[in-house]
Amino acid sequence: MYEEDYWTTYQASKDRPICTDEKRILQDYDLGTKRVQNLKQFNPKYETALDIGCSTGGTIRALKEAGFLEVEGTEPNKECRELAIKLTNCKVYKNRLYRDW
Repeated sequence: MYEEDYWTTYQASKDRPICTDEKRILQDYDLGTKRVQNLKQFNPKYETALDIGCSTGGTIRALKEAGFLEVEGTEPNKECRELAIKLTNCKVYKNRLYRDW
């Protein structure tokens, strides 16, 4: 599902969080749009979705635009989480699925 350009950009920007890189934010949204296309076959009523590790909320935005009624996310990175909340106007929780180091 990930394109080579996404991983190249990811490797090049490992020193700075995704939420400070406008190109990465746009790539996050583009990837979210592709994910939604795949999800539609499993959730045809477009009711609820939880994006675990939502980064800046690209998939959340794509889910809302596709008509999902209730969308929330989790994100351990504080800056990305705050930006996801700002960009999506959705609930985004601190990820407790693994230990914060």
